[in-house]
Amino acid sequence: MTVASKLETCIVNLLGVQTDLLTQELASQDERIKETYRQASRGVADVVSELKGRLREIIREEPQYASSEGVLRPWDGIRR
Repeated sequence: MTVASKLETCIVNLLGVQTDLLTQELASQDERIKETYRQASRGVADVVSELKGRLREIIREEPQYASSEGVLRPWDGIRR
């Protein structure tokens, strides 16, 4: 597994965590708890954004790390 593949896997996992946090926010009745989930989701989104940027750098600088397996990416702008 390449560095880029590991990073892609990490991003996908974090997007799943973010989805879970947003789902919990929607299911909660307490506004304080909702805000906690919202803040956590924003924090995860910030990390995902940084990792996407790093993945773009890796692919641009080291084209051999671009996934040749045709991995489906649930985000935009990663391919060269």
